[in-house]
Amino acid sequence: MLRRLIERRFRDICFKLGASSRHTAIIGPTGSGKTTFARNFVRILHRVYDFVIIDMYGEYTGLRGLGLPVVPPRLPFGPWVRELASLLRPESGGLGMMGVARRAFRRASNWADFIVNIEVERSTKRSWGAEALLDRLEVLIDAGVLVNNAVALPPSCIIDLSQLGEEEKAVTALAILLWIFSDKKSLTKRRFVVVEEMRALLFSGQVPVVVPMMERVRRFNLRILGILQDFPGRGDETKNTLLRQNLVIFDMGARAWQLYLEGIHRDVMALKPYQALVYIADIKKWKKIRIPETLNGT
Repeated sequence: MLRRLIERRFRDICFKLGASSRHTAIIGPTGSGKTTFARNFVRILHRVYDFVIIDMYGEYTGLRGLGLPVVPPRLPFGPWVRELASLLRPESGGLGMMGVARRAFRRASNWADFIVNIEVERSTKRSWGAEALLDRLEVLIDAGVLVNNAVALPPSCIIDLSQLGEEEKAVTALAILLWIFSDKKSLTKRRFVVVEEMRALLFSGQVPVVVPMMERVRRFNLRILGILQDFPGRGDETKNTLLRQNLVIFDMGARAWQLYLEGIHRDVMALKPYQALVYIADIKKWKKIRIPETLNGT
């Protein structure tokens, strides 16, 4: 009886988050239940919404019964390449790199041409952003993810990055997000993009690709389900962005008191393993729930 009640409440929360106009951030330390929440969220809603899962460590390839195809990371050459400068911090020459990327794209029909054009700019010292752009492109080349032919991403799929090195994973995941976000066609069916290790990848201050796009992509029926190890601290410019989204917060240990002082509901200080405090931004309500480790009938 208790198990059915826990599962029913969990399912209700998942449907509310799925229907929300906001993105969802899942926050908590290793072993707190974040990935279990995300996997069960996908299990419950995969028939209602599309899911593209950027799987960093092979944690989602075992989702039984969902029929999600597992695809290798592939980045096709196309118009989105003009925005590659977004992968680097503005203070590293963002405007310069953007100019390089756009000029190089105009004269290219494939990745090889694009890279040669950037190298020409570097050698002629036309732009000091060329060197930084090439540094990131070299990581993508080493990862073997750049392809010239068009790639049709399935509406729902698992993009398996588990075989890449750590730096290759980070840059490839960011480039995949940029590619997905750059498609401005409105989706008839809502698509969730599930991102592990989101704080390390997206909110480090080095890669401002996602935060400025979060409002824009919502208009095209895209939602991020991002998993973070910690909540941004004071002075982090992404904190206000996160506070406007849906939040799923697990036991934060000693950090819980600080989160309470910064405006998070007091229940954040009384979470046990596999319990979460959920904020639904559309109705501005907090709910405390337990996360089922397994689901019946899913």
